[in-house]
Amino acid sequence: IGSPDDLVARLDFDYEHKEPWYAGQHFYLTFPGLSIWQSHPFTPSSLPRLDTRLQHHTYLIRVRKGQTAELASLANSGATISTIMTGPYGRPYPSFGFQNVLTVAGGTGVTFTLPIVLEGLRQQPKPRYALDFVWILRKAQDLHWLKDEMFALKSALGEHQNLRIKLFVTRETQSSVVQITEKALEKGTAESFSSTGSELKDLLQEEERFSVAFLGDQHPSTADVFDDFVERARNVGGAMEVLGSGPESMSSDLRSEISRMKDRESIDFYWDSR
Repeated sequence: IGSPDDLVARLDFDYEHKEPWYAGQHFYLTFPGLSIWQSHPFTPSSLPRLDTRLQHHTYLIRVRKGQTAELASLANSGATISTIMTGPYGRPYPSFGFQNVLTVAGGTGVTFTLPIVLEGLRQQPKPRYALDFVWILRKAQDLHWLKDEMFALKSALGEHQNLRIKLFVTRETQSSVVQITEKALEKGTAESFSSTGSELKDLLQEEERFSVAFLGDQHPSTADVFDDFVERARNVGGAMEVLGSGPESMSSDLRSEISRMKDRESIDFYWDSR
């Protein structure tokens, strides 16, 4: 999924668990058809169901050289591959007792934050506390990594008034994305491409508590994202937790924002750097 210089492979499979994993935990995956000696940690972007042992796993794998390139080649051919999975490992999130949660993800770091937000929604049937989902992407088309999941999260805005979704596209302007999408819809020569353009247009449609910012080779203001969350959290009260995954520069920016607060001891922070 993506452009040739920015590929992500999506891996989906079902597995019967004795006990489900928790949001924020990760597994080690081995692909014996490629190498029995290599095992890598991956965080499922899917949240386990509580009413069945058969669970669906979804993983996003950034394609580089070596084994990930081989996986991408298999994905393009529509082939299946045997997978050995060990785990889960790590602690669950959101942490027990933390009511207000801000998640910040860069690129494929969304596999860590998305299930945390979904779990937060599940734990708060009568929402009150601030729950913010921030995803920083290079291009708008990266939303197709988790297209169905993002549509589902967007639809949850109606029921969960505490939920905020903020998307930042760092390498495109809004006009360039609109032109690409409209050309795809006008041509209609490839049905799948036309469908993709239509879905992207729908997904980018802003609404209350759902915003999309096109930054055109700039990065979002971490201070603005953080301050908005803290203000809302203080208005409703309760403990605050900031969680994220992605480039270390994002982690450093968030740490700086927390350190300048007088009551920084009241904020729990964790950054997943896998």
